[in-house]
Amino acid sequence: MRRRIDWARLREDYSRGFTVEELAELYHCSPRTIRTKIRKEGWKREVEQKGAGSVLREHRRLWQEVKKRLSAGLNRGDEKELKLAKIAGDVLLSVIKGEKEVWKIDPKEDSITEEELYEATKQMEHLTVSSGTETPVDGE
Repeated sequence: MRRRIDWARLREDYSRGFTVEELAELYHCSPRTIRTKIRKEGWKREVEQKGAGSVLREHRRLWQEVKKRLSAGLNRGDEKELKLAKIAGDVLLSVIKGEKEVWKIDPKEDSITEEELYEATKQMEHLTVSSGTETPVDGE
């Protein structure tokens, strides 16, 4: 069964500066399908909002890095790495929240929600608790 594409949301992301390749990955369709729709309907990018797309891309990239550190720490049983991932997640949550306000990015339009980030940092905090002691590794 084919997946339905939310063309209104895709078009909004396009107007905010996402590349066709990024959109294809996000919306699980081919870049050619998107380019055809853009050309057929004459979509334009909104210059004043173009930066918001790059901000959201950077949020996703940074979050992927935090997840890599968390995974590496888990795989090696490295408490220091888990602690760093937790701190990075907490800081990133604050940065993303502030940048969304500055860029006036509607949280409903972003694929990474603050609730997801908060939940993930809580999971990291749980993972940084030394087994049996219930005391966080970083002393919080």
